[in-house]
Amino acid sequence: MKKDKETFRIFAGSYPDNKAPLEELLSYSEELETTWNQKIRWVETENMHITWKFLGNITQSRIERAFKELEKIKPCLQPVELVFDTLIIWPRPSSPRQLVWSVRDQHNNIIENFKILEKAFKNCGFTKEKRPFKPHITLGRFKGNQKPEIPIEIPKHICIAPMRFNITNICIVKSELKQQGPVYTTIKSLDF
Repeated sequence: MKKDKETFRIFAGSYPDNKAPLEELLSYSEELETTWNQKIRWVETENMHITWKFLGNITQSRIERAFKELEKIKPCLQPVELVFDTLIIWPRPSSPRQLVWSVRDQHNNIIENFKILEKAFKNCGFTKEKRPFKPHITLGRFKGNQKPEIPIEIPKHICIAPMRFNITNICIVKSELKQQGPVYTTIKSLDF
């Protein structure tokens, strides 16, 4: 395969700077699997992130073009302060696929930033998202299609201190899917 035709699986994302609450949540992993009678593939803490946009399998030249668009909009982006405080089972407790940590935006900047980013990515040929943007961190994915006998619930005693997460950059990340789980490599990072 020619070098200019080689593609990479890419997304734009941001990583939390404080991993302690994530590690605290993962300390409950065995208990949750036992309580729910469900096997879960837990995300490694170093891989936990917010995805702004999945860009797909793209060439190096498209990666460069996307990053140039990000550089153009840098003055329009606002720092974001998020508080992660709610565990949610997606899509629903009766049919679990993901355990996620959802977020409150302290200053309502994340949606505005997302709109600006969507426009920038559209300018370089990426399709606009059809689904609404729901910022979250995926903690684990339920294995297989195990339907619980009754809808599962987050145990009430699992009460993790809210995690504050300041977003002041966006990363272009290469995602390599391996048997033991994905490997993420930051290719470029833009501070704003």
